[in-house]
Amino acid sequence: MARTSTVRVSSRVLRSLVSALVCGTLLVALATEAAGQKEKKRKKDAPPASDTRTVIPMSDEQQIDYMISGLLGAWQIGDIERLHQTYADDAMFVSGNRGPPMIGWSNYVILYQQQRARTQHIHLDRSNTYVKVSSAFAWACDQ
Repeated sequence: MARTSTVRVSSRVLRSLVSALVCGTLLVALATEAAGQKEKKRKKDAPPASDTRTVIPMSDEQQIDYMISGLLGAWQIGDIERLHQTYADDAMFVSGNRGPPMIGWSNYVILYQQQRARTQHIHLDRSNTYVKVSSAFAWACDQ
């Protein structure tokens, strides 16, 4: 008697597994077919996309942090063109040696090249960057 109940439980489990497998297969097949139909319709309606990369929107703080990373990278490798993309032509630069502020990219680039020649082997790192945005004004601090 114990054997027949074991066989019944096993057949029930087997039947349940088979029906779950059949249902899962049907769901996958239907989903694949529906996705294929949507893709065909989308290809007909939409103009060809030139860029297929997904762009993840960033907050203002994240965009500023990203730009600072690019700036430090350009400074480190000595890429003057990338540095110039970050700074405006009429930017004001304040030196840490308490000298007068320098106004304009053309004045700064000369000083940058002199400083770069002296500090070529120094590696710039930053951590704990804090970016604060307040309407049209933002500032960043880091260690």
